[in-house]
Amino acid sequence: MENSNGIFIDGKMKSEQKCEKLMEEYLMLDKNQVVPLHLTLHLLCCKKCRSEVHYLSLAEKIAAKELKADAGLKSPAIKEEASKNPISMTKWIVGGALMMIFLMFFGVTSKNATPELQVLFYIFFAAAVCAYCAVFIATNLDFFIKKIDRLNIA
Repeated sequence: MENSNGIFIDGKMKSEQKCEKLMEEYLMLDKNQVVPLHLTLHLLCCKKCRSEVHYLSLAEKIAAKELKADAGLKSPAIKEEASKNPISMTKWIVGGALMMIFLMFFGVTSKNATPELQVLFYIFFAAAVCAYCAVFIATNLDFFIKKIDRLNIA
């Protein structure tokens, strides 16, 4: 419903103003700056804002391709920066492999340990795996949001 001034009485106008305010905040971020948690949560929940961010990133990529073609990447510093992978999976894979090796090592060597010690270790190990996964997702949240957007569009 609208009143005489054209202002929505229900919550639709408030949600649009909130989306507008959050998109403005997103646009104020510097390039490659980490997106704040409250903004990330909003992007996960709001398909309209998530689509806008996706289209903005696509437009940026298209514009960057044209600029790179014109510039030719003559500077070695620019070439090095362009070849960097923003998400290094090597550290995460090595860390996960080490955790699994320690688990297997403890499983082999703890045959004579008390059941209480074994349960305590496995609870600690489960907490470590959960923390490992949580930190991985938290540090790479932008990557996962982009993957979700690609799945929704395709």
